[in-house]
Amino acid sequence: MARKLLTAIAVLATLASILVVAELWVRARYADSSIILGTPEIRLPADLVQYDPVLGTHFRPNSEKFFASPFDEFNVYYQINEMSLRDSGMISTGTRPPLVLFLGDAFVEGWGVMPEVTFIRELQRKLRTLDDVNISTRLLNAGMTGFGAAQSYLLGERLLQNLEADAIVFVYTSLMPAIDDNFLRNAELNENGVAIRLKNGESMGSPNSTDTPSPLEQTTLYKLVRAKLDAKTAGGAYPLGDPERDIFAAARESTASLERLHETSLAHVAALARIANEKGIPFVLVHVPLPHQVADDEWSGGRSDYQFDARIYDTPEAPIIEQFCATQKIQCVMTTSMFRTLAEERSSRVYFRYHHVLTAVGHRALVEMLLSTLQSILPTGDGEANRLSSTY
Repeated sequence: MARKLLTAIAVLATLASILVVAELWVRARYADSSIILGTPEIRLPADLVQYDPVLGTHFRPNSEKFFASPFDEFNVYYQINEMSLRDSGMISTGTRPPLVLFLGDAFVEGWGVMPEVTFIRELQRKLRTLDDVNISTRLLNAGMTGFGAAQSYLLGERLLQNLEADAIVFVYTSLMPAIDDNFLRNAELNENGVAIRLKNGESMGSPNSTDTPSPLEQTTLYKLVRAKLDAKTAGGAYPLGDPERDIFAAARESTASLERLHETSLAHVAALARIANEKGIPFVLVHVPLPHQVADDEWSGGRSDYQFDARIYDTPEAPIIEQFCATQKIQCVMTTSMFRTLAEERSSRVYFRYHHVLTAVGHRALVEMLLSTLQSILPTGDGEANRLSSTY
């Protein structure tokens, strides 16, 4: 019995030694490479988000956290205010400045960049230097990683019940239709097919967040094995054009249901635009392309995982969006040409290498693109803007 126990201990000790040596070797071998550190998904830390019975998931109010890209592309700080937005707090002063509400996904939230670098903060600073714009103009960041148009609509509807906004800017990307397709499967809809809330008893959890990894999951050896397995099964995990499992379904040239996918998402944009129209406030739709539609070398570290070649893809959604804006009489800002020119002229990346969202360079470009648009829709002077508000 004692011999068997000693043999078992020796075997375990040998295996532990092998694992330690393997871990040290992997760390040394991949010391300068981040390719093994996981798949290029955009997933928020779990302690920044919580379940929401209407939206499915949303930011946890008054939370904050520093977190880094697993690919060493950034280390950012997130501060979530009392309204569950990635923004500073709302201070009631009895009067309020002009307020512009920005809605959208990770492109609005500012995934991967510090809050002061987001195009929303920079736009706010620039607007306050203009003579014909109130110096206290506030741009409110209501973007959320993993949101589609339906969740953005629901969030906008919620915020507009308490906020007296002067304008709404909806940033639309082709990531939204696939997200909407999945969200709406679990949502209650009105007679027009527009989301009301999640179905009673349904919980989507926090699909865009990631739990704290276990000690094993934090080892470089585990990450390497996991990455190899993910790469081996990637073809089955991302069936092209299937919105249920392909987040880029609405951004592929070959997707037969492209128009239907965008139609569903744009119906929620139209619903929010109608609310804005009823309140007599301007509504602007801004379309931002994805990196594979801008250059052949943007998003170079991540595009192969989602089966995109190293070439510039068309934007098949552009005519759908332009026709939608014309039909709905919505002001529309299309940015693809600007981003393609920027990618040709700049040596710095416009999108992250592994994550399919804008870097600080891309955010600065949006500032210049949107400055005149915002200037044209905001109230001028100080008198009109300083209206009383009970909630701000």
